[in-house]
Amino acid sequence: MALIRLNNQSLSSVTALPSGVDVGKIGQVISYNYATGTNITSSSYTDITNGGVSITPSSTSSKVLVHFHTLYGELGNGGDDTGVNIAIYRGGSAIYNGGAGSINTRNFYIRSVGASSLEMGFSPNFIYLDSPSTTSSTTYQIYASVEQGGNCNFTRPKYIILQEVLA
Repeated sequence: MALIRLNNQSLSSVTALPSGVDVGKIGQVISYNYATGTNITSSSYTDITNGGVSITPSSTSSKVLVHFHTLYGELGNGGDDTGVNIAIYRGGSAIYNGGAGSINTRNFYIRSVGASSLEMGFSPNFIYLDSPSTTSSTTYQIYASVEQGGNCNFTRPKYIILQEVLA
């Protein structure tokens, strides 16, 4: 792409972008708020979004920006270091694991002080730009698992927001 030089000395003088400058546009926004909590006690991944949220991209070149936010707390029984794994799934396959080294490596860590009550809360947020390359309905889900025999409660609300970014 060629370098575009503005002739104005001040950005406040710019009233429009030069032709040919590509800017992304949001085609649609799908959001869902899960009002129920989900308790996880297994090291196996479990869907914490009750089936997820679907979006139908208008073009195969569109991208989908996935936002996820929740609150969770460790309910004890996990020793002194419960690990929590959270991953984004598309169509039943993991596409993002929150920056962990592998899909089976914990990406959140709770250091507990006891083992009988709610010990620590955390508020993870994920933002991931996906390229599904389809115009078919596509479902995004959030899965979680725990380590160390922990007991983790993903409280409400749990939000998923999907935005189609047009090419």
